[in-house]
Amino acid sequence: MYKYPNNIIAALNGFPRVPLLSNDTPLENLPNLTSLLNKNTNKFTKLFIKRDDLTGLAMGGNKTRPLEFILGEAVSKGCDQIIITGAVQSNYCRSAAAAAAKLGINCHIQTENRVSEMNETYHKNGNVLLYKIFGAKVSFFSEGANKGEDAADKELIKISKYYEGIGKKPYIINLSPNHDPIGALGYIDAIREILIQCRTQDIKFDGIVTASGTASTHAGILVGLALENLKIPVFGICVRRNKEEQKERVIKVVKKLLKLINSNITIGAEKILTDDRWLGDGYGTMSKEVLDAIKLAAQTDAILTDPTYSGKSIAGLIKLAQQNDFKNNANILYIHTGGHPGIFAYEALLSN
Repeated sequence: MYKYPNNIIAALNGFPRVPLLSNDTPLENLPNLTSLLNKNTNKFTKLFIKRDDLTGLAMGGNKTRPLEFILGEAVSKGCDQIIITGAVQSNYCRSAAAAAAKLGINCHIQTENRVSEMNETYHKNGNVLLYKIFGAKVSFFSEGANKGEDAADKELIKISKYYEGIGKKPYIINLSPNHDPIGALGYIDAIREILIQCRTQDIKFDGIVTASGTASTHAGILVGLALENLKIPVFGICVRRNKEEQKERVIKVVKKLLKLINSNITIGAEKILTDDRWLGDGYGTMSKEVLDAIKLAAQTDAILTDPTYSGKSIAGLIKLAQQNDFKNNANILYIHTGGHPGIFAYEALLSN
């Protein structure tokens, strides 16, 4: 049985935080998918799921956990305006808009069109509709997809100057990994929550599978495990970059995160596993294998996943299990990062 996560609790002590999660999210098994994937194999792999699609805020998702710490800092500084950038169908932006509404502060969302050749539904439904419902102001950065994250962050500085000029105190939620990864504290804390659930349910895990995009979730999981001296491999399924670029990003965020919590722990590059086989043509695109995985998860254990993040990571989980990449009788935990509103934006592709 895992020991109580006192090291994580100590590491997070002192960081300002606001309560956004409704409750701890469930840790469940996936009995039907487990049974299906273990047919005609010489190994048995038991699949579990951490239901961070059920974090409670505005249709859930993994961004709730980082925002507890990010907006904790914003509130502690007396900020009354947040500014964030993301893709047209950004779960992060949707969660930020909802959290801002909950906390009684204003939200400005800068969107970037990272996915080409999408229909009108993509640009009006899903998260885009929710931005409007939550009362966020939305602007468009046409050069975001081409010039990258640093350019998008610089544009946020220009927007913040406007708000300063009208008497607001803005807080920028940056996208680039060059800034302190305050949001990654949320997934250090998620490991605390998981370990306590494991003690209650008498489970030990032999691997964890997660989507790896901004690297906040991936890095937080790695650091949380390292703080408790747990050598559980974490399989990061790439959703935006190839595996080499994503590995470098995770390494960078891990180093910054360890510095942020004043830890002298070292996490070697060999511990950072990234897999881009389900990336398809890039961010927001969906291969047939991902579409099949989305449907399989829904039709076995009624788990809904989206084409951008969780659909790719569930495809990775399924393939790794089918390949017998895990040891016999392994318990594997899948981190469900949510993204339910995006399902409706991809109606034309998902209904085929």
